[in-house]
Amino acid sequence: MALSLDLDVLWPEAETREGESLSAPGLHSALTELLASTVSEAGLSLAGRRLFQAEILRILQQRIRFENRPSIPSMPDREVLVITGLPRSGTTLLHNLLAVDSSNFFVPLWRALYPCPVEADSNDRQARVQAAELQLRFADRLSPSLRRIHPMYPEWPEECITLMQLSGLSDRYTICLRVPSYAAWLSRQAMDEPYRLLRSVVDAIEPTGMRTVLKAPSHLGNVREIRKVWPRSRFLTIRRSPDAAVISFCRLVEASRMVFSSLVDRKEIGPEWCEVWAERARVQMPGGSITLEYSDLVKGPTDVVRDVYQEMGWSFSNDVRSKVADWATRHPAPTGAPTTAAQAYGLERSMILRGFSGSTYT
Repeated sequence: MALSLDLDVLWPEAETREGESLSAPGLHSALTELLASTVSEAGLSLAGRRLFQAEILRILQQRIRFENRPSIPSMPDREVLVITGLPRSGTTLLHNLLAVDSSNFFVPLWRALYPCPVEADSNDRQARVQAAELQLRFADRLSPSLRRIHPMYPEWPEECITLMQLSGLSDRYTICLRVPSYAAWLSRQAMDEPYRLLRSVVDAIEPTGMRTVLKAPSHLGNVREIRKVWPRSRFLTIRRSPDAAVISFCRLVEASRMVFSSLVDRKEIGPEWCEVWAERARVQMPGGSITLEYSDLVKGPTDVVRDVYQEMGWSFSNDVRSKVADWATRHPAPTGAPTTAAQAYGLERSMILRGFSGSTYT
């Protein structure tokens, strides 16, 4: 099809491709805001425009498939461990370590990008894995540093913000694109419906109710909404110095936006995201939440996972211990402070720490 970022073109195109209509007013409103902001503010390159058009069509087609999925029985409330906290604080490392245990359900990247159809035979699964790998390779060409900063592979666990794109309300957009108008609009939206949709998608993908590990730093600002859809959820946060976390996250945002645009303003990224995370860091975590230290996770990942299992009342068998230790050995966590100075992102270390004063992260 011709290159277009007009929702009045993309919505019917997705319906035509799927042979089904889509009635999703919330998604339509969200994508209207997103596309208007992207066209006027993101400074997309030609490659970025093509990639973003494909992204919108993927989201629309996946939502159509989800809305037309076979019905499933009502699911009992599952046990959910929600990993959250400041970004770049070891949440991805911990998510990967917990994913080696087959008793823990997680959503891999290929499934987060292509959740539907919910039933996946071996051929269909492989096709979706290959599609995810193709997207990653395309991103590698446009932003070679992205996966060095944040390793991503089709089979590795993925953050919930990718599945939440199906609602049109997701941090993934604001990380990957310079969309201040959409970001301001997103900050004013109630998140109850996106989290109800997230639960519905998770239940459709994994219909047996096995214990589940979810992860996204953005969950930090939506604790109430998560507890409403998963009453048995328990939260785990990882503490890292805010200045190190924020600076490292700014590097990730810079690399993510380079996939879509060659015009990335470092000094704009810092103040924008420092304010967001400082506000989220003041959220009061519910009773029973688990708190870890980033330094402990980096130094002794197997011991930290053992402690998490003890807190959760899960069995930490010798087999699980061996798998965790093996993964940690093959994928050691980076050590040391971020190499990019705070000033490069329009920040000062003292400014970051002042913004987080009074939170549990200082």
